[in-house]
Amino acid sequence: MLLLWCAITLAAQAPSLPQVLALLDQAGPAFRDMSATLVRTDYTPVLKETEVQRGLVRLKRTGPREIRMLVEFKEPDPQVIAFERNEAQKYYPKLQLVEIYELGKYRSLKDQFLLLGFGVTGKELQKNYEVKVVGSEQIAGQQTTRLELIPRSKEAQEVLKRAELWITPAGYPAQQRIYTTSVEYTFTYSDVRLNTGLADADLKIRLPGNVKRQRMLR
Repeated sequence: MLLLWCAITLAAQAPSLPQVLALLDQAGPAFRDMSATLVRTDYTPVLKETEVQRGLVRLKRTGPREIRMLVEFKEPDPQVIAFERNEAQKYYPKLQLVEIYELGKYRSLKDQFLLLGFGVTGKELQKNYEVKVVGSEQIAGQQTTRLELIPRSKEAQEVLKRAELWITPAGYPAQQRIYTTSVEYTFTYSDVRLNTGLADADLKIRLPGNVKRQRMLR
């Protein structure tokens, strides 16, 4: 499959949808964890405003449908975000404050969105989204195939209008873009390391003893 992919990209043609889905079917079951450098770009069309955050991300599959994630934004404003089971935490080091969110009915969407490209199989992607290939592009120095995804469920459509993935020959996204009703979120990954054996402690927020905890409304 990898040799076939290389031959296609050398010909400057995007792989077909069945080829990309087959690649994901290969790579998905082998996924256990990842860590990477992350650039997150938030664009608000109505205001024509762009906000960029840079940091590190760690993601780990802890069960068949269970994902944990930790994102540490270093600049411009330090923040740490963690997802675990039915809860999300957002820590502001400068304020010594952590906000706690109960995901409630959105727990299943959390795992679906966190696995959007990392560890997902082609079959799972087609189950949750209408998928099509829209081209081949260079992202972060890698040749990628760009996919467009439209969520199938009404529940997902309440959160997500559509998404795009830029899939590398290794079967993971070099970039993701999420379109909501008000903001476009772009996540660009570099220095990606897969299946290094991340420990549970690597995905926990290290909070000081005097931190203030604020439980947010659902």
